[in-house]
Amino acid sequence: MKNPFVFGIEVSGKQFTDRKDEISEIKSDLLSGQSVIVYSPRRYGKTSLVKKILGELKNEVVTAYIDIYPITSKEGLAETFAGKVTSSAFTKIDEMINAAREILPDVSPKISVKYEPAEIEFSIKGKERDMDKIFLESMDVPQKIAGKKNKRVIVAFDEFQEIRRLNGDEIERIMRSHFQSQRDVSYIFLGSKKHMMKDIFENKNKPFFRFGKHISLKKIPGKEFSEFIKNNFRDTGIKAGDEIIKNILDLTQCHPHYTQQICHEIWYAVAAKENQEINAGDIDEAVEKVLINQNDAYLSIWDAATKGERAILIALASGETSFFSSKTIDEYNMVSQSHAQRSLEGLERKEVIEKVNGKYEIDIFFSEWIKRKIIQIRPQAHS
Repeated sequence: MKNPFVFGIEVSGKQFTDRKDEISEIKSDLLSGQSVIVYSPRRYGKTSLVKKILGELKNEVVTAYIDIYPITSKEGLAETFAGKVTSSAFTKIDEMINAAREILPDVSPKISVKYEPAEIEFSIKGKERDMDKIFLESMDVPQKIAGKKNKRVIVAFDEFQEIRRLNGDEIERIMRSHFQSQRDVSYIFLGSKKHMMKDIFENKNKPFFRFGKHISLKKIPGKEFSEFIKNNFRDTGIKAGDEIIKNILDLTQCHPHYTQQICHEIWYAVAAKENQEINAGDIDEAVEKVLINQNDAYLSIWDAATKGERAILIALASGETSFFSSKTIDEYNMVSQSHAQRSLEGLERKEVIEKVNGKYEIDIFFSEWIKRKIIQIRPQAHS
């Protein structure tokens, strides 16, 4: 039987959890012509959410999804941007080719049949003299497509902070100047490096300042997550009592990724048993399995941390939330307030910790690893 809990990859269908309010709000914004910047801590399912929204809108509008991460040049951005938007607008190959020739007349398009459905590809190689002109024209492709199809176009950029690798300031200025005049196009921007995304969209000296509406994803409400967990276990013949589900969500703090991860391991532990009802020992066994699987990764983070950063990590794993009191600095040997501040900033730059709603947070299982391996506190039995 297939494990119903999936983590670390995009999810859809029954594996997607809740987010009804966010989906409704973002869809309404996009259809109204409002561009959106989606913020969240890591592993909150931003990509899955946006792809679900695009899937639900594809019969009403033209939708295109573009991952900036694998793009390595300005030319590559123009090729991918024009190709993805054009491909998304047409199903017939001849229509696709005719539209491509009309939209970017200086570039010869070609059809790729490597994918299903077929995709149009633009190649700008060998056109260095015309590169700047073609790049500018490529930024107008969504509005041209909207005019041809008489439909709104919605373009999603994932890992948008990676635009900084492509001479970001110049490209950001060009994109902003073109995007802001496109009346029939809405954009969604998301990225995994929060500090870079904030600099792009919240720094008044940057081109994309005040470009769109900012939406911050929260943790999934406990009630909805409880139903999701119970139903997924029940549908595969496993019983999860209310107290057990509460223990799981207390452990994961309703974090989408960690909840799916621990439920994934619990499912394997219980599915092999004759009595397929989850007990407290199954949760502890699943946690231990996660820590074993992640041990090398956590050990690498620990080895790379400075003495001050290790002190901060131990304090976080111990439940500390304030790092600048004399008591905390003395207890964890942090030297001084300024030293603690530098250590926090160092861990944040390395993306080992992040600030969520004014509080620093750490990978839940890394925290558990620190307790067991470094502080050597064994877990208490779940009630």
